[in-house]
Amino acid sequence: MADKNGKVVSVTTPVIAYSFSFNLDQTRENLNNVVVQFHVPVDEPEAHINAILDKVVGTVERQKAAYVLETLRKEIELNKRALVQAKADLAGIHEANQKEHLASGKKGAYKPTGVQATRIQQAKDNFDRMQQMIDRQMLMAQQLEEKRGVAGPTAS
Repeated sequence: MADKNGKVVSVTTPVIAYSFSFNLDQTRENLNNVVVQFHVPVDEPEAHINAILDKVVGTVERQKAAYVLETLRKEIELNKRALVQAKADLAGIHEANQKEHLASGKKGAYKPTGVQATRIQQAKDNFDRMQQMIDRQMLMAQQLEEKRGVAGPTAS
């Protein structure tokens, strides 16, 4: 700032300094940290300081969502592949049990024995758990996309 004679004058205003460190992606320890720093005059109204803080946190949360979303999409793809395998495993158990029934020479329709029924139920439970996990992950991805303000390929 200059005085009336054009001489540069330094004005010292007391300020409050804020410094925040955010880890954007917990899967990559300390590789994606962001540090945000800003200063406001000491006499700044609290409402204005809160507005700045809200803006900073909102911006960081939006960026954090991008990192988490990237990892989540990869997990969804892996889990979808595992779900296909779980479905094939279930079909394989049914097929093996039916072949066993035919080879035994028993008459009548195939009905799983106790052990077979247990294996079938375990395979069904595994399939159902995986499907529920994928559904939850896709919902989470949708929520993260909304936070980011983007639409992505999560539906299939």
